[in-house]
Amino acid sequence: MMPRASSPPDARTRARAALALALAGLAMTLAACKPQEGKACRTEARETCTGKTEALVCHDGKWERMACGGPAGCQKVGSNAQCDQSIASENDACNLPDDVVCAPDGHAMLECKRHRWVRTASCLGAGGCALSGKKVKCDNSVASVGEACSNAKDYACSSDHKVELVCKDGKFAVSSTCRGPKGCAVVEGGPGDTQGRRILCDDTRAQLNDPCNKAQSYTCDMDAKAIYVCHSGHYVLDEACKGRLNCRVLGAKVGCF
Repeated sequence: MMPRASSPPDARTRARAALALALAGLAMTLAACKPQEGKACRTEARETCTGKTEALVCHDGKWERMACGGPAGCQKVGSNAQCDQSIASENDACNLPDDVVCAPDGHAMLECKRHRWVRTASCLGAGGCALSGKKVKCDNSVASVGEACSNAKDYACSSDHKVELVCKDGKFAVSSTCRGPKGCAVVEGGPGDTQGRRILCDDTRAQLNDPCNKAQSYTCDMDAKAIYVCHSGHYVLDEACKGRLNCRVLGAKVGCF
């Protein structure tokens, strides 16, 4: 029986080199197919998990990073991914147009617009911003001038409870000062806004040129020595109280007594 002929050493070397080259090419192909931030993608809005709290999402033909700050994080579901964004930060990437969530500090409501979370309302009231089931509740009964808001004619108190604010053109603006002893108060229950709250402004005292919202309504100055009237959105002098007479508010009547 003749011994089996062995392959020449140079042939075995060439075979190993070819196999290594093929494996390297396969690895490069797989790496090229794996989603990477900034690289091209084909399926718009597709998500893929890259970690427990992060994902990549396909927007406008490129992969971009998306935080999954909700308690469920990022989970793989078959060939797809579910990114929990029930808690998100302003300017983070998002993937559900017009969806709303709470900011991490619970003091703002964010809305998904053009693939970014945008602050649409401040929630500085006692209830803050809270997720109830699939609905977001925002207590904006306390706000600051210039803060974002979404419901026109929505009212709030300033943080020092001396000013009544109104939602105008997407931002809170001064509606009236509340210099009376009760200031600006948030009253729960009864007829009011969509969340059952009312804003009560004690405008029985004012300073000259203070903003006001009730045309031809009257009030007293801070020293109770003059009557002011609301004209063109500001309080102006109507009558000075003479001698020992003082300006007083008696029910619906304002006068020098």
